[in-house]
Amino acid sequence: MNSAKPTVAATADARANLSWRTSSEEKILVGLYQMLRGVEDRSIRGTLSSLARDLLRSTIRSGPSQTQVGLANGLSFELDLVDLFAAEFYVRHFNEKSFLDALTSCIPEEAIVADIGANFGLYALHCANIGCQTLAFEPAPSVFELLQSNIRLNQLESLITSSSYAVSDRTAETQFYVAQDGSFSGLRDTGRSKVTEIVNIRTCTLDEILTELGIAKLNFLKIDVEGSEWRVLSGATETLKKNDQLVVFFEWSEKNLNEQDLSKLRVQTEQLIDTGFELHIFDDEQSFSQPISSPKDVPPEYSGSVLAMRPNCEWGQRLMDCYRSDLEPDIETGAVMAATSWLIGQIKGMREEQMSLDSKLRDVSSDLEKSQRQLKTVQSSRQRAIELNTEKDGLIEEGQQKFEDLRKKFISNLDLMSEKTLLIDQSKQSFEELRENFLTNLNILEEKDKSLKASFKKVTALKQHIETLEQSATSEKSILSDALAKTEAFRSLNEKTARKLAATRNGFEQLLKDRDHYKNLFERLSDENAALKSQMLSESSNSEPSEDQL
Repeated sequence: MNSAKPTVAATADARANLSWRTSSEEKILVGLYQMLRGVEDRSIRGTLSSLARDLLRSTIRSGPSQTQVGLANGLSFELDLVDLFAAEFYVRHFNEKSFLDALTSCIPEEAIVADIGANFGLYALHCANIGCQTLAFEPAPSVFELLQSNIRLNQLESLITSSSYAVSDRTAETQFYVAQDGSFSGLRDTGRSKVTEIVNIRTCTLDEILTELGIAKLNFLKIDVEGSEWRVLSGATETLKKNDQLVVFFEWSEKNLNEQDLSKLRVQTEQLIDTGFELHIFDDEQSFSQPISSPKDVPPEYSGSVLAMRPNCEWGQRLMDCYRSDLEPDIETGAVMAATSWLIGQIKGMREEQMSLDSKLRDVSSDLEKSQRQLKTVQSSRQRAIELNTEKDGLIEEGQQKFEDLRKKFISNLDLMSEKTLLIDQSKQSFEELRENFLTNLNILEEKDKSLKASFKKVTALKQHIETLEQSATSEKSILSDALAKTEAFRSLNEKTARKLAATRNGFEQLLKDRDHYKNLFERLSDENAALKSQMLSESSNSEPSEDQL
């Protein structure tokens, strides 16, 4: 961290109590919020707070969304009035004013500060304005830009190190829910303000950040992270153990805590006590401060702050003494009177509205008497209508009987039509079966015709073969005749030639027998072919459907 310190303006006291240098024109709002500080009844405070916030939002919507305010201690802040926290600060309402005044009065100038959930920089800039080295963490993108702008506006760059990381119980990348009211943004949607965007951000632990920056001690740790305070404490275990002069200030608001977060916050609070910290709960608006020895001592539905320090933390003890002595609220009489007059005007308007309602009620009573007289007339007419209705019922019953007779006839005719439709369907099915049989027989006939043609081709080939044999036999007969002539001529040549000649004659005679055999075979095949054609023609004529069947 940087060690150089800016020069604080000589005309401003950096440790002065929080007071606004610039005046607010919204006197009624200022007075309403100051009246809240003196109301103890929870129901009345809730009603008055809702009334003030509704008026604040309607007033802010009609004006500019950003403005700048100056404080008596020399600090100036740019504010986004769309954010409820900034808008309330603009009309001089800050429910931790007594604590901030005590902090600026007592914190040592050389203190090291970590502001977790810095928002527009209220705590961070007050500590740096005294001279404290300060770490400021704000992950909401637009709010972080406003924080940096306020650091530059007050020339505190050398004393404040700002970061858009979300301090948590681990180092990771996670989703961050950006709310319409930037102060209600967090690691989950608390439901207190409409979520306008979900962005990815980096988280880190306080232990890791301080180690990385080489910071060995820490004097003040402020945590306001919309229900994730337990995460920050869980990631700061080593820091909490080794810093005896550390004061921890964190929010405890069950408006931001679901059951799981509340349970884990109680666990972390118990660990603070086990580590040697003493705890106090307090609420500036109710001028309330109380020590606790266990998380169980925190009242149900409590919304306030918790302060933790060890008994040997000297500046922390001075802080508590200073805080207790500054619990009386600063009241601006003019603003309270303006708010009172406004409330009286509202009550007067409500009374006039009540009188108007009473007058309307009397008129309604008169109208009710007239209506009762008219009701008697209506009842008489109703009796006559009942009598007419009885006659109508008789006619309706007669008509229903006739309708029932017609319905039965219609159903009977419908049954006959169904039977005829069934017969037609059966006839169609029979025709379809006949058509399929005809197509099947036709396919069989075509197959037989193909087989017959193949057989005919085989017979033709056989006939050609027989003719070839006959030609061969004729040729051999001629040769044999020549051979016989030669045999006679050469019979005397040798006996061996004569035997060969006899063998040749025998072969020729066998050929003649084969020829006769093939000739007979051909004639038989021809007869079978003729018979097959006749049979196929007969089957074709028998399977063809008659005209009556079609």
